[in-house]
Amino acid sequence: MVPIYVSETASAEKRGQLVLVEGLFALSGLDLASWVNFGMFHATGPVTWKFPIALQLALLAVILSLTLFLPQPPRWLVKKERLEEATAIMARLMGRSADDSNVLREIAGIHGAIQRDAGHRYTYSTNPFSMNKNRHLHRLLLAMTIRMVTQMTCIDVIAFYSASIFEESLGYSGSVARIFSSCLQVTLALGGLVAIFTVDRFGRRKLMLFSTACMVLAQGAVGGLSSDLTNISSDRAVIFFYISAQLTLPSVCPSSRSCTVQRSHLWVFDTR
Repeated sequence: MVPIYVSETASAEKRGQLVLVEGLFALSGLDLASWVNFGMFHATGPVTWKFPIALQLALLAVILSLTLFLPQPPRWLVKKERLEEATAIMARLMGRSADDSNVLREIAGIHGAIQRDAGHRYTYSTNPFSMNKNRHLHRLLLAMTIRMVTQMTCIDVIAFYSASIFEESLGYSGSVARIFSSCLQVTLALGGLVAIFTVDRFGRRKLMLFSTACMVLAQGAVGGLSSDLTNISSDRAVIFFYISAQLTLPSVCPSSRSCTVQRSHLWVFDTR
């Protein structure tokens, strides 16, 4: 739900960066969980399961308390004909007064689009499978394909089960395997940080093509090194290519390729 909320409340100029900031926090959470796992590996007793659960509950309490202060998206308020509230929230989001011309123009544009869609349900249908002037089906298939191809690289398998892979398949000790796993998560977070400062400078398409090229090279190297499963040295070299290929941008493109009314439908099909 967070990418949907960000997409509906952020300006077009900042949307890419803010969606990636959300992704950076998610990756940082995985990084934190990996280091907690490393610490609990060296602990004994009930603390090994009580502390991780308590930490999650503490972070969840922070999120729930802050959620109470989040405003409703202006588009939803306009759709419900609550124009005054939508104008006030839009003014807060834009950092302007409620009677500012830019705020009123933005609200008028949203209201006009909603009225147009309501009056031409077939031409501008919000159905994500419709083939109309908004090209919803084309956008949906494009975003889904990007997400599915990303998952076909097994990136989530490596991220979630890397400690077990390093320990059971590559022969590292439990401590070293967890250190490698945590470093992998750090690399993922650093890749997300770099993307925040480059997504609007170079554009989504160029970064996606660059990231795809990096993944192709990494997967080719992994395939070659994995041809001999009895060679532990080559298997260990695979770690380098996985760590060096964490510069993908899967989270920002679906929201960029979809129009406003379709984003909530599109994120439902997120393959994660």
